[in-house]
Amino acid sequence: MPYELGLDLGCRRFMLDDKKCLILEEEKYRYKIVISDISGQDISAHENDPRQLVKEVRDWLYIVKGGRKPLAYTIIWDLYNEFLFDLDTDMRAEQMDPDQMWEIPFSELITFMKDWIKNKLRK
Repeated sequence: MPYELGLDLGCRRFMLDDKKCLILEEEKYRYKIVISDISGQDISAHENDPRQLVKEVRDWLYIVKGGRKPLAYTIIWDLYNEFLFDLDTDMRAEQMDPDQMWEIPFSELITFMKDWIKNKLRK
């Protein structure tokens, strides 16, 4: 998505000085093959590993937000997997196919997430 990334970086440079973005790449330095103008940006490699992706995003949020320390990435990963299990159960209870999860409206998925977080915080 070089075009979209360029637009985002342009907005940061010319319109939104406080805008932050995390650029994720499967392999470290792979971007140099395709996008030469991206040098100087903070790019994180996730090595096509979902756990590593969670770690990179968590660490970036800690750096950008400062202040309150986020949960360890291993805890976030475990919670994410717990959410997926519960979402599967909830969708089946509503006679929905969890394998078709990406076909439901995004707003409905957000509602599932909000409800799960609310219930999780009560425990």
